[in-house]
Amino acid sequence: MYPYTMRFLVRPNLLYYIHHHGHGHFSRFSLLAKELQKSFELTVVCCSRTIEEKLNDSFNVVRLEDKWNSILGDPCFSPIERTPYSFGAQARSDQFTKLIRNKSKMLFLSDYSMELSLIARLSGVPTVIFKQHGHYLNDPLSKITIDSAELLIAPFPNLEEFNPWEDKTIYTGFFSRYSPEQKMLDNFKDVTIIPGSSSELSDSIETLAISNPSRVFTVIGIKDFQSKAKNVVSLGRVKSIKEYLNTKIVITAAGNNSIAEILSLGINPIIVPEERPFKEQLHKAELLEKQNLAVKTSTLELKTTFEKVLAKSKKLDSVNTIKHCNKQAPKLIRESLVETYERVYE
Repeated sequence: MYPYTMRFLVRPNLLYYIHHHGHGHFSRFSLLAKELQKSFELTVVCCSRTIEEKLNDSFNVVRLEDKWNSILGDPCFSPIERTPYSFGAQARSDQFTKLIRNKSKMLFLSDYSMELSLIARLSGVPTVIFKQHGHYLNDPLSKITIDSAELLIAPFPNLEEFNPWEDKTIYTGFFSRYSPEQKMLDNFKDVTIIPGSSSELSDSIETLAISNPSRVFTVIGIKDFQSKAKNVVSLGRVKSIKEYLNTKIVITAAGNNSIAEILSLGINPIIVPEERPFKEQLHKAELLEKQNLAVKTSTLELKTTFEKVLAKSKKLDSVNTIKHCNKQAPKLIRESLVETYERVYE
């Protein structure tokens, strides 16, 4: 029942932190939880009441204090500027270290908090971090936290030109709730837009629709979205984008979960990266474009050179798209965690 952990009398402890920004981190947990429970006693750590309420009936969930509560001052000259001087941050650290003290041997799987990862490591707990795209070498906190991790899990294929932590990185390939398939679509006229949390892309829909009246623009994922343009169809939030993707032209931001789902369906996206602290979405879009798997663009280019962007998208490599996806990724992640646990505690 518990593969790779038969020499342990009980299942090892795994603390799994889920970040609350966007939907991708929660979606990844949902894909991994059942597989991880085959080998680990799973405790979910979060700072979100929404995540706590979604998981409380099925998992042991510990919700930490929000670090932004009761701010006392701003760390103006600090490599840890994303952690304010606050009672919230103090309470969060206290809760987290108490949680660690109440467990025996464990791993901390971080998706994704540099601060909590470093606290765990300094408290004597081996850490495993979900690797993001982006540029972290110039950030002291990120560098020392990643340096001290036992393992990095990259939930995407190895398309990187340089990774200073490659010797301890597991590249899983993209994975999503969809088994990789080549979705046969021939509609190059109409457009599907999945903005994610990108307000910039959302704000551009009206302009694009008015400028291209012969095309139908289907918008997925924005609750109560309304448009004056007659050629805009808003589907709101849907349970599965697979049922509604019927165009070859899909414009989206570069969230890892969205990209994984779109590529798993054999569709090459047009990507408008959102601004992020370490340029992770821009970095991902650049790597995919170099592999001829996506077109990286901006809202300005969409508004001013829309036809040129579409022409580039028609030349993308749709044949090899699903080769970068791996439906066995959850199993690979579980086995890698077990191997890490056994190596540390043997």
